[in-house]
Amino acid sequence: MPKGRPSDPTKPDTSGRQKNTGKCKSDPKADDPTDIDSEKPVFCPFTVIIDTREQAPYQFRTFKADAKHKTPSGIVRDLFIPVEIATLKTADYSIKGFESEIAIERKSLTDLFGTLGSGRERFERELERLSEFQIAHVVIEASWETVLCKPPERAKLSPKSVFRSINAWEQEFPTIHWQFMGMKAIAEHKTFRILERFWNQKQKSLQGSPEAIEKENPQSGVTSM
Repeated sequence: MPKGRPSDPTKPDTSGRQKNTGKCKSDPKADDPTDIDSEKPVFCPFTVIIDTREQAPYQFRTFKADAKHKTPSGIVRDLFIPVEIATLKTADYSIKGFESEIAIERKSLTDLFGTLGSGRERFERELERLSEFQIAHVVIEASWETVLCKPPERAKLSPKSVFRSINAWEQEFPTIHWQFMGMKAIAEHKTFRILERFWNQKQKSLQGSPEAIEKENPQSGVTSM
C-alpha cells in the first residue's frame, strides 16, 4: 500500500497525475490521444461496401489514423475500417447507406485490357450507370506509363486503343474520374480516401440541416420540407 496521507477531495489535485474519468468506450472523446484507451485503433465512422463479385478485394487493414490520434509514446494509431460484402448494382466499392450516391470501379492492368477488349459493350453500359452517380471513379492499379509501355503479355488490345478509348470516355462521361495509381497498394489507399472525403463532406452538409436540428432537438419545432 502506498504511504502518505489520503488526498482531500475538496482540494484541487496538484500532483500532476491523470485521474480515471470512467469514460465509456461509446463516448465521442474515446479517440482522444490522452484517453486511457489511446493504444487502441481509431474506428472509421462509416462502413465500406464491397461488391460480392469483387475478386481479391481490398482489405483496408494497413491504414493509419490522422496525426492527431497518437499513442502516449507518439506513434500514430491504427485505423480500423469496417467492411461489408454486399451486392452493388454498379461498381465495386461504396459506402453503406450511400450506395446510390458514390461508386468506385476497380481495374487491374490485365482486367483493364480485357474489359476494353472482349467486355467493351458491357463496360460502356456500366459507365453510363456510373455517370448518374454524384461521385464516380475508375481506379486503375497501374500508371499510364505501364499501360502504354508494359501491357499484359497476352493482351489482344493495343495500348494505343486503350489510351484512345479512355480519352473518348473522359469526354463522353465527364463526371467519371479516372485514377491511374501505379500499383495495387496505392490504388487501395486512393479508394479509401475517395470514400472518406465523400463521407466527411456529406457530414458537413448535414450539419445545420433541418433534419439534423430536429434529430438533436425534437422540441425545436423545425420541420423538413
